[in-house]
Amino acid sequence: MNTSDKITSQEIKSPEIASQETQYVRLTRDLGELQLHQGQVGILRGRWDAPTVAFDVEFQCNGSELRVLLLENFVAIEGPMRKAA
Repeated sequence: MNTSDKITSQEIKSPEIASQETQYVRLTRDLGELQLHQGQVGILRGRWDAPTVAFDVEFQCNGSELRVLLLENFVAIEGPMRKAA
């Protein structure tokens, strides 16, 4: 395997999701095998850029944390959630 074939993870650098605040994503479809449903919100933990764009997302599911790697068409970036004033 040469270096161009390696799958690498990197810190989030995209301007729409990079910030000091916690970033959130919303599922755009059901993932029944994982008991995740369209519209469910998860915490964005990382981004993979190769060989295709995917997001490392953490969900709260049945009282425990579930961390999954999702292709970009499975999520919509919601941005930071702000606490009510």
